[in-house]
Formats: sequence, structure tokens, C-alpha cells
Amino acid sequence: MTNVWLGIIAVAVLVMAVIQVAAIVFAMSAARRIGRVADRLEQNLNPVVSNLQYRLKEVDGGTLISFRHSALGFIPDDFRQGMMRGWAALHDRVRKQAQARE
Repeated sequence: MTNVWLGIIAVAVLVMAVIQVAAIVFAMSAARRIGRVADRLEQNLNPVVSNLQYRLKEVDGGTLISFRHSALGFIPDDFRQGMMRGWAALHDRVRKQAQARE
């Protein structure tokens, strides 16, 4: 009778060990998937802090406006190249509005 109980205990211990190994494997797989999702999210969000300052200075015949832009964070090259067009468009809008008020 003792051997039967020892056999039952051995089978129960084996089943518990298999369940624990399966849980560890599942947890590691889930952690890898969460890591990949976090990497994709970080790549798509591209957190950037941007600051734009402008200064007005009185000059002969008008006012001079100067801009200073600084950014901190990862800025992809294609976005960086598009920034020059954006700045040109901003300067053009400011110039047109200033000239319309003259």
C-alpha cells in the first residue's frame, strides 16, 4: 500500500513540475511579445520635445522677427528633411500676414 501512495505522490509531483515549466515557458513567451510591442510603439511614437522662440527687434523701416527652434529626441531623417519645407511655409505665412497689415 505504501508503494501505491508513493507512486501517486510521484505522479502528482511530476504533473506539478510539468505545469510549472509550461507556466514559465508561457511567461517568457508573453514577455518577449510585450517587448516587441513596446519596441514597435516606441518606434512609432518617436517622443520629441520641441521649443520655438521668436524675438522681435525694431529696425529701420519695420520690425525684424527671428526664430529659434530646438528639439530633443529622435527625429527620423525623412521628417527632418520635411522640416525645412515646414519652416519655409511658416516664414512665408508670417511675411504675408505682416505685409497685409502695412
